[in-house]
Amino acid sequence: MDSTNELRQLLTASAGEMGLCLQAAQADQLLLYKELLLEWNQKMNLTAILGDKEIIQKHFVDSLSVAPILLRENAASFIDIGTGAGFPGIPLAIALPEIGATLMDATRKRLTFVEAVQAALALRNVTVIHGRAEECTAREDLFACFDAAVSRAVAALPLLLAYALPFVKEGGVFVAMKGPQAAGEINDAKPWVERLGGEITDTINCDLPFSDITHTCVIVRKKRLISLQDYEKLHKMIKNPKK
Repeated sequence: MDSTNELRQLLTASAGEMGLCLQAAQADQLLLYKELLLEWNQKMNLTAILGDKEIIQKHFVDSLSVAPILLRENAASFIDIGTGAGFPGIPLAIALPEIGATLMDATRKRLTFVEAVQAALALRNVTVIHGRAEECTAREDLFACFDAAVSRAVAALPLLLAYALPFVKEGGVFVAMKGPQAAGEINDAKPWVERLGGEITDTINCDLPFSDITHTCVIVRKKRLISLQDYEKLHKMIKNPKK
């Protein structure tokens, strides 16, 4: 097991390589998050990654790779769709305490863990919402209300666009964290993205510091607003293309 100091140094150095200044107190919050994740994982399935260093790199640093994008966008708020055990939402909320973070998931027991982390870390900029994305878009306080949406390993990109874009303000962005299959998913999404009011404006290859881990962030700009009813129709068409 790596020492606490080694893990803290890995966190702060990795953040620094990505242009982020992670304070000691923020690194300590992440280390407490790790301990809670391992403790709760003994009674519910939150992660298959159990090594300290692996959690730091594959969960925390991986999540933090979105932070420079949110900063570049001057985002004051974001929604994490399908947050699961809090990724990427909680690491982003820790690193960017000035940004409002809304964490959404359809599984209540995972959110019980997220709420426990929120309380233990005293994260005042975090709001937790239980619900399915396609249902929560009907809420006036959520529809087209966020500067950015983020999501990590939730669904294929065409369906993910239908989940995420309804939450984003006109001019805002959706950041989809994808693996090696990103190019294929982008191609699959091309027939839908414009109809959903978006435009794929960038793909960023993220090589995580001090590791051989890499992923792709697909950046989708919300170019125009469309109605909730149109989103619902398009969601059904994407989900059931043969109907």
